[in-house]
Amino acid sequence: MTSRYAPLWTLLTMASAALAILSLFLWPFLFAPIAALLLLTAARNVEDRRWTAPTIWLVTLCAMLGATFAIVFKHALY
Repeated sequence: MTSRYAPLWTLLTMASAALAILSLFLWPFLFAPIAALLLLTAARNVEDRRWTAPTIWLVTLCAMLGATFAIVFKHALY
């Protein structure tokens, strides 16, 4: 049985992925934690891990790469 809020959790997961990708290029220490919080909220409330499991990897990878890019290319971290 699916929740009537399932589209909301899917939207939060997709918003988390979008913020993770944005954190590659702009303020990784601001957007990556927001993406992680949105993803934790979505993952807690959804039974199917089809979208949340790959997005966990995406948020983690983008947070590390975004911080690396910011340091190497001298962009603002936050």
